[in-house]
Amino acid sequence: MCTTCCEGYYCPAASLQCVHKCEPGHYCPPGTKQHSQPDCPKGTYNSEEGSTSEADCKACDPGHYCPNPGMTSVGNKCDAGWYCRGGAWPKNPTDEQITAANETWFCSNSTTGGKCPVGHYCTTGSDRPIPCEPGYFCGTEGLKTSAGSGECNERYYCSGGASSASPNNDTTGGLCPPGHYCPRKTATPKKCPPGTFSSASGNSIVDDCEKCLEGKYCDDWGMTEAVKNCSEGFYCPKGQNSSAPAEYRCTPGHYCPEGSKMEIPCASGTYQNEFMKKECDICPERYFCNGYTQNSSVCDHGVQVPQPCPVGHYCPPGMKTGLEHKCPKGTFSNKTKLNNYTECTDCPVGKYCETEGLHEPTDDCAAGYYCIAAAATRTPNDGVTGKVCPKGEYCEAGKIPQQCPSGTYNNVTGLGAVEQCQDCPGGQYCELPGQSEPAGNCSAGYFCSLKAKVSAPPGNECTV
Repeated sequence: MCTTCCEGYYCPAASLQCVHKCEPGHYCPPGTKQHSQPDCPKGTYNSEEGSTSEADCKACDPGHYCPNPGMTSVGNKCDAGWYCRGGAWPKNPTDEQITAANETWFCSNSTTGGKCPVGHYCTTGSDRPIPCEPGYFCGTEGLKTSAGSGECNERYYCSGGASSASPNNDTTGGLCPPGHYCPRKTATPKKCPPGTFSSASGNSIVDDCEKCLEGKYCDDWGMTEAVKNCSEGFYCPKGQNSSAPAEYRCTPGHYCPEGSKMEIPCASGTYQNEFMKKECDICPERYFCNGYTQNSSVCDHGVQVPQPCPVGHYCPPGMKTGLEHKCPKGTFSNKTKLNNYTECTDCPVGKYCETEGLHEPTDDCAAGYYCIAAAATRTPNDGVTGKVCPKGEYCEAGKIPQQCPSGTYNNVTGLGAVEQCQDCPGGQYCELPGQSEPAGNCSAGYFCSLKAKVSAPPGNECTV
């Protein structure tokens, strides 16, 4: 009586016992007769003896294909442009037409691999599609190298797995975003450097990033707008990356409030003698601050150092030219740095100061008038600043009144010289200086000729 051949063995005819182990590349269920039956199917291999079922056949390794039944080792690497997941039998796995016993059907290889899809490439022996390298795109199926279809276009970035040179803002890339620029072959958008910004999409070079706006600073990478104000005490031309750029600190004679585009000259009437100030100070009393210099044209230059108030003028705080306030008529000043009209000097005795802003008196008062003090005209007659020369006296130009000498008199006002005093007439005498009329008649027994000073002139006795 014959016994069924043992599993894991094959028994040729007339075998007495199970002695022939199933060979590699095959499997032997109970009752196997030949060493070559059954084979491990395509897409598998078996390197072991004694296999008992098809389950002992191993799926072809990923990245390889096993084209023949009964293979004892893994096959060759899958073709470039294709991928083999595992268990593949063709080197470029596709749907395979199979014909047997007058029947035709298709066996799908989609589970074991396939042609490399768009957005990917597959080198020789790939076990899965490799996403297109960053900076490149893979626009067709079956690509074989990491270079794919070529480099990503400028103005776009390809982050990996891109199927277009100009990705449409998906997970594989897109148009270069604001705050960045993307030259050709960009994998990750490059940020606009500090000192620049960009609110636009699709920049291709760093020069497409705009310089930071005047009065602003851009201190970070990839800024999309310039909104940070320059610090007070500094000014920011275009392209600044610091709120307080050392080379653009506000200089004396200028001020820089927050957000300054350039340093602003201190206006007339103000000044600034320090660095990095946000405002100018009011010009101090006794000084003026002129913010202009006259060359071929008027140039705004700012005020760093106040100037002393000029002679003939006085300067309260905030003066622009020093000429705003003149010493009034009747006064003058030959000194600088006055702060009030009361510090102007009254025109002295004998002088008059006819106009405002004098640094010295205008001239002597007119002959026939007496200038007491603060006279504003050469012929004052108000009794306070001056008056007409009184009777009995004469007033030379610029002098105080002088009395007509003894032997003369003056009965009118406004004499301007001693020669204008009248001689005392004959028969009368003028004893004292400054008389406005003769003192009286000569004494009995005497005669008085002109300019008699006494009533009984010696030697002028009357004779019989």
